Amino acid sequence: MDGRPPRGERGYRADIPATRRIHPATVDFRTWLERTGAARISAFPDSARIAGQDA
Repeated sequence: MDGRPPRGERGYRADIPATRRIHPATVDFRTWLERTGAARISAFPDSARIAGQDA
């Protein structure tokens, strides 16, 4: 073992297992993108155009 956290458990030296005990619904970035994030990100430019802020 090289001292690095297991794959998927990296971060800003955050205690991921403790965080998940406190907030069981916590997900990693890839999972968030798959579940809801990508749709939210892609909807953002559309909402800016609707608001009249299209560049």
